[in-house]
Amino acid sequence: MPNKTCALALLLLFRIIGSIGAQRIVSTFEPLKSAERLAYMGGDRKHALNLYAQDIRSLRTTRLLGSWDGVTEWGEVQFTEDRKECFFLRETGARGVESLCRLDGNAGTIVSLLWNISPIFRISSDGQFLLFNSINGYARFNSRGGRSGLSTEWGVFFLVSADDGKLLDVFDWKVKRDSGGGFIIYRDTAGLFKVYYTVEGSFILAAGTVNPYTKAFQILWDETDNDTFSPVPKHTDEAYQDDVVKQPYDPTLRLKDN
Repeated sequence: MPNKTCALALLLLFRIIGSIGAQRIVSTFEPLKSAERLAYMGGDRKHALNLYAQDIRSLRTTRLLGSWDGVTEWGEVQFTEDRKECFFLRETGARGVESLCRLDGNAGTIVSLLWNISPIFRISSDGQFLLFNSINGYARFNSRGGRSGLSTEWGVFFLVSADDGKLLDVFDWKVKRDSGGGFIIYRDTAGLFKVYYTVEGSFILAAGTVNPYTKAFQILWDETDNDTFSPVPKHTDEAYQDDVVKQPYDPTLRLKDN
């Protein structure tokens, strides 16, 4: 069951120490035209990301908007549904610390939004909210590293404004039984977040949703204490995937390297 007392205590702590956002504009560019959207190249083993403006009709890139090192594409480069904004994580010099950047195509700005966060996150499809499974020291998983000291049955989820990086709410979920798994976050086209508790083999043993507009967390089902639960879905199944998982396979979005 969600532990709202613990979540409220964490929320109060963050509000006492101030905003976790460290928003600052790091560069600017000519805003996207109405017939342009974003596309990218890289973010693979080279850990280099190039973001481009792309003509929606011809699919040709019109200009390079920026290049960054220390970026891995799998789940760490995410686009809004209209592909006018992009959020990506950059690995900083300190091990286990990530910097989250936001490229706003309409405004023509690249902003450093947050720091010291985990790659387990999603931007909502409309670009208004971020949901993290760890942030600013309260890590369910250490960034690019092993697990933190928290129990594998307990997840703490941080809802953050994508505009200014400010914390909006905290949700705490302890599944019925520790199955040695972990939590992942997906999104849907309605703007909601889906939270899955998964174990080895990508099996989903519990599922919940976060509505960022109403700040409501709902447990859909929890079968961690059911040894006979069958069939067990996988988060790799088509019905359980989201568009972020599929982004690297979209040839109009993920461009081929030269």
